[in-house]
Amino acid sequence: DESLDVCHKVVRLLRRDVTRGERVPNLHLLMGKIYEGKEQFSKAEHSYEMLVKADPSRPMPHFRRGRALLKAGQEGKANSEFGEVLRLWSDVCIERKSCKNYFYRNQAAANAMKFIGQRCNGVEC
Repeated sequence: DESLDVCHKVVRLLRRDVTRGERVPNLHLLMGKIYEGKEQFSKAEHSYEMLVKADPSRPMPHFRRGRALLKAGQEGKANSEFGEVLRLWSDVCIERKSCKNYFYRNQAAANAMKFIGQRCNGVEC
């Protein structure tokens, strides 16, 4: 609880200086992870939503948001986020012309893809 209080105080200070919480994505990532650890999935989802707003072209914030939505019981919204993750990664693979190397070098992305693959089990998310 103390770490979460510190995060909230830092966010308030940064918002005062920056005026937009979206400009502190690493703090939203940290807060989302803390909320997930405390099983406060709706709050985690909100923090991850701020990450998505900061840079909607990055797949991992969508994955984290989808996972929090799933744990919060919002399966439809979670599936939508997982679908966005797959779309964004397919764009990355086309751009780099190699999915294998991308996922080999990025273990977090590989784990996320495995999770989505098991979850979707061959059906469209």
